[in-house]
This record gives sequence, C-alpha cells and structure tokens, in this order.
Amino acid sequence: SFQNFGRNFPVFPDGLVEFMAVPQSPFVITRGKDNTVRWLNLPQGNSLYLRGHDDSVTVFAHSQEGRWLITGAADGTVRAWNLNPLSPSSEPSLYRASTPRSIVITPDNRWFAASLPDGSMRFLPIEEGCVSNREPFRFPPANGHEAASLFSSADGRWLLERGPQDQNASLWSLREKKPARLFQLEVGNANIESIFANQAGTWLAGQMKQDT
Repeated sequence: SFQNFGRNFPVFPDGLVEFMAVPQSPFVITRGKDNTVRWLNLPQGNSLYLRGHDDSVTVFAHSQEGRWLITGAADGTVRAWNLNPLSPSSEPSLYRASTPRSIVITPDNRWFAASLPDGSMRFLPIEEGCVSNREPFRFPPANGHEAASLFSSADGRWLLERGPQDQNASLWSLREKKPARLFQLEVGNANIESIFANQAGTWLAGQMKQDT
C-alpha cells in the first residue's frame, strides 16, 4: 500500500504497475493489474475507486489541466473520466476495440488519440472540455501491424506515430477538423522522447535517446 505521512492507501493485490500526478492538483492516479483505477488524495489521505472496465487497465493518460483521464483496458474499452473533485464520473464508453497500447491527450486539449495493437489509429475531438462520444476518426495501419508509441508536440498541432520496430515514423497534422497522416520521417533506431515544432509550423525537431 501507499503510505503518506502515516496515512495508508489502497493495497494492490498484484502489485502497483503505474502512477502519475494529476496536474494542478494534490491527486495521484494509480493502477495495478486489475480493472480498477485508484484516485488518491494525498493531503486528505483518502482514495476513490474508478471502476468502468471488465478487465485489467493497461494504459492511461490525462489532459494537461488535469480535468480528464482516459483509460484503456484489456476488455477493449476506452473510457473518459471527469476528475471533478466533487463528483468524479465516467463518461460513456468511448469505443470498444482491441486494447490500445498507446494513448495521448494533446497538450492543447483538442484531441484524444489511440494506437491499437493492429497498428490502426483512432482520434476523438475534445469539444468544450468534453471528449466527444461520437464515432472516432479511424485510420488503417501505416506500415506494420503493431501498436505504436505516440508523441505530441507541445502545441498539440503535430503527432508522431512510431512503431516498436520501425526506423520510420508517421507525422500527423492535427491542425484541422480531421487528423491527417502526412508522410514518413526517418528516425533510425533511436528512442524518441519528445518532439518540438515552431509556431509557424515550418520545422519539427525531435529529442532522441540512442541505445548504447
């Protein structure tokens, strides 16, 4: 269990897998190997259980201002959670598909994106602070048939999609009402950590970590 200044937090039967701090708040989101996400209030020493999946939660991401949490699970569902401190709640299931391996909410809070195990992509707009429950934009795999890692630029206008074995990455434009996969960039064997774009959108730079 978590311990904070003498306070005990929930026990994870199969161990803690991942935790992350919620921006601009005293909260921490955690997941184990079960179907429940734990929402911890560190100063008060209490916790809430966010239940909405029928199988283990495999991945999550939060919006930059901390209002929205997106979770994906092995049951093939992706859910949006409104982290209103007074009444956290789950929105309707965003969609049911293969388990997403990589999900992201763009820093400008305009898009939710997911890469699925077959290599296909899903995008949902975030409108007036709410994740849309309409049908997502669906795109076929770029190269292989494996889930990719996703990297958003700080302004949310660009997204890089990189498969686990690929030496190329797909560049997406998220500036319009519909995402567009533009072209492939050669990235070699380096591990991408983040990407940066200038305001005019005339150049893109990546921060890489080379395996040694």
